[in-house]
Order: sequence, then C-alpha cells, then structure tokens
Amino acid sequence: MATEFVHNAPAREQLRWKVLGSLLLILAVVHVVAEWNEVGDFLIYYQASADILGQKDIYTLMYGSAHQLPYLASPVLALLLAPFSLLPYAAAAALWKIFSLVLLYRIWINLERYFPLYRLSDRQYTALVIGSFASVCFVLYRNLHMVQFTIFLLFVMLEGMRLTELGKPAAGASLLALGIVVKLLPVVMVPYLLYRRYFGAALLTLLFTVLLFFLPVVFGGWDYFTFLNGQWLVSINPGKEINVLDYMTEDIHTLAAWISSLLVKNLSSYPGAPPYRRHLADLPVHTVVIIIQCTRVFFAGFMLYFLRSRPFCAEPNKQKRLWELAYLFMATALIFPQQRTYAFLLVLPALFYLNVLLFTKLNRKTGAKKAWLKGIYMTALVVFNLELLLGSFRELYWYYKTMTYAVLLFVLVLAVIRPPAVEKR
Repeated sequence: MATEFVHNAPAREQLRWKVLGSLLLILAVVHVVAEWNEVGDFLIYYQASADILGQKDIYTLMYGSAHQLPYLASPVLALLLAPFSLLPYAAAAALWKIFSLVLLYRIWINLERYFPLYRLSDRQYTALVIGSFASVCFVLYRNLHMVQFTIFLLFVMLEGMRLTELGKPAAGASLLALGIVVKLLPVVMVPYLLYRRYFGAALLTLLFTVLLFFLPVVFGGWDYFTFLNGQWLVSINPGKEINVLDYMTEDIHTLAAWISSLLVKNLSSYPGAPPYRRHLADLPVHTVVIIIQCTRVFFAGFMLYFLRSRPFCAEPNKQKRLWELAYLFMATALIFPQQRTYAFLLVLPALFYLNVLLFTKLNRKTGAKKAWLKGIYMTALVVFNLELLLGSFRELYWYYKTMTYAVLLFVLVLAVIRPPAVEKR
C-alpha cells in the first residue's frame, strides 16, 4: 500500500493558497460574476433534469436555448442534477462553476503529490503553477464558459486513485463509479486498477456503478428506468456511424473526427464552413471505419509502452504512476467518441508532468533532449491554445482539427520524457 508523502511546509502551503487562490479568484470573477447570465451546455442538463422529474423521454426532446440540442448523458446524471432544476438557471450554473473551481484546487493538490516540489524555490513553484494552468488556459476557459463536467471527471479519477493507493478502495471506488455513471470516461480506470493489482478497488467500482445505474428505479419505477436506459444506450452506441466517424459537430477533436476529416470528402459540410480542401483522399466509408478502429486499438495498446511491467504488479515509482495516468487520460479524450474541445482538459496531468521535467531542475536526465523537446512542446502548446490566443479563426481551427495535432505532439513528448528514478525518502 502506498503512503502519501506530505512535502509542503506551512510557508509553501501559504504560497499555494496565494498563487493558486489568486488564479481561481480571477476565474471566479470572469466566469461566475461577469458571465452570470451566460448560457452554456449546462442548460441542456438543467432542462433534462427538470423533465426527468416529470418522467418525460429526455432522449427525444431537444434542449438548449434554441431547443436544438439532444441530451446524451446518462439518466443518472439527470436525476442527480434534479435539485439544481429547482433553482433559477443562473444560480444553478454559478453553483456548478464554484464547485468546479473547488475541485480544480483539489486536482492541483493531487498532482503535487507525485513530485518533491518542496525542492523548488518559491519563484520556481509559482512559475510552475501559473505555467501549468496557462498550458490549458483555453480548455479550462471552455469548461467554465460552457459549464461542463470535465473538471469533475478529472477530479474523480485522480482522487479515486489517491484514495485507492492510501488503502481506501471503497472510497476511491465510489468516486470512480459516480464518474462512470455521469459521463462514462472514468471506466478506463477499471482495467488500469486491475493491471496495477488493485483488484478490490476495481471490483468495488463495478459494483457501485451497477448500484448507481439502478438508482432511477427508486424514483421513476422499473418501466421508466428501462425505457430511459434503452434510449440512452441507443444514443451512445459506439457502432453508430455518427459515433464511429465522429462528425456530429466540428468542435469534436478525437482521432475518429481527425481521420474522417482527412479521408472523407465533405463529410460534415455546414453553412459557413471554410471553402478549403482538407481531405487527403476520399475513401469509402467502410474503409475509413476500419482505419479509425485500428487507430483506436493502436492508441489503446500503446498504453503498454507506459505500463512497462508485467500485469498485476504494483508500481512503486510515483512519477511512473503519474506518467501512466497522464497517457491514459489523454488517450481517453482521443479515443472516446463525441469529445469536444473542453474534454481535452484531461491533458492537464500530462502537461504538469512535462512542465516539471522540462522546466525545473527536478530532472537532470533529459540532457540534450531538452532543446528539441522544448521546441516541439512549446509549439504544441501554442497550437493547443490557438482558439483563445487568436479566436477570430475558430472555424479554421475546428475545420483542420488543430487541437488533435497538438495532443498528438503531447503524446510524442510524453513518450520520450520518461520518469526519473524513484527517490528514497
């Protein structure tokens, strides 16, 4: 069982509060106060949660300010958010944003535990905090602006892992199960837990997920529950062409959306689309589907490069565990269908890891690699945040899937920058 290493002296904790607290305060002023009346994607969940109380078919109704968007999340999420629907929308959205900012603080605490950051000077530590959040400034903005759930998902995965490592598998599993029934993505933690010999946590996660899955029965009855879940499973069916090619909207930046844009001509033409060619070839759809599925399998299998050990063995190296999780989270955003720009906040652990090893003195082993790796990494960071830096060209960034290219470069740099040796403490 791993033990949690407390590396912050009171002075460092005060610095963290000062630096990170200031950043979160700025985000609160911008997104909670200034955007008080902003309508984001949370409106879809808000409206669906009100309808589930009236036992309506939330998968055939349209939501959003123009009632043109479908609800694609689980019935459980709509039920869990039902209390929010009793509040005015602006108040409900503000509460979720504040909750997300609190979770963001906890995410940083979770990331800190993987490195001995107490060795950094106050100036270096401050630069690391600001630099890490600046690295994901666009996707962080999108999450808060659209009032989305990726911050919550990242929290439950990191916190669930922390609790599991501390010998609290039930607590960790309950968080992971909650994340799974909310948005499915944390399900990737189950095979990881099994591979790293956390059998109890993996089994409890599955058990708690099933229990939460049946939660709507208590409130809506068996017939309504089975009807809703049938509708949900149809909507998220990974075999549907729209989910395989991933072309529902242009702001999807998954591997499937990227490959489809390159190999299918005019796949998702829409009014106002840039009049430029982006496809390299125009292949039959069934051929493109095979290429997409093979690419997904490759990126899933590439996880073995990061695991680098026999299955069912614990990993004692804390930096190695973060390295593994960092790739797992990035691959999840790339592989799962319907992952829009805000979902790529899942790259935060990877960028934190790379910022520590590329720009601090905690790793002296990258040597000559640092110059060219920094060049690739900094280029990827600029491309990743282009929409915030030069938002006037949003349609082009979406059209050419620039964020996907940036994340693929992050994968390359992450694969090269391996974790340093475990330090004896």
